Amino acid sequence: MAIRTQGTKLYFWDPDSAEVVQVACVTQMNFPGAPRERIETTCMEEDERSYVPGLATPADASFTINFDPSEPSHQRLYELYDQAVEDVQFAVGWSDGTADPTGDVTGMTFPSTRSFMEYLAAVVDVPYDFAVNAVVATAVALQVSGKGIPHWKTP
Repeated sequence: MAIRTQGTKLYFWDPDSAEVVQVACVTQMNFPGAPRERIETTCMEEDERSYVPGLATPADASFTINFDPSEPSHQRLYELYDQAVEDVQFAVGWSDGTADPTGDVTGMTFPSTRSFMEYLAAVVDVPYDFAVNAVVATAVALQVSGKGIPHWKTP
């Protein structure tokens, strides 16, 4: 069974207000994995190389939004970038449910009626794209720390 992208939502936990914020008008998201590096264990007398898994190295993530300067979630994303806030909690809410995460001073809490992928990241760029016959868009760049943490929907 495939999961549609329609109904997917992006959230972040605002460390200043201790509230969950839904990012408005997301048009594309790319949250890559965190491939493990390889640690070589080959001895000189061996004819073939051998390895063990090493540390996972998270890749950069990004998401595109149709930017609206009057939208509070867009303003706050720019502020997180401008203030160089580290380890902001982001979550992608899959379309297999509709419940939103909740939040308090400790961060987000995820309902069991929807799947989520949680990431810690810093907003490292908010560039703006202006083009003829288009809307203003931005591809927000994130530097992810650690691996994504799944919170799967309870069957």
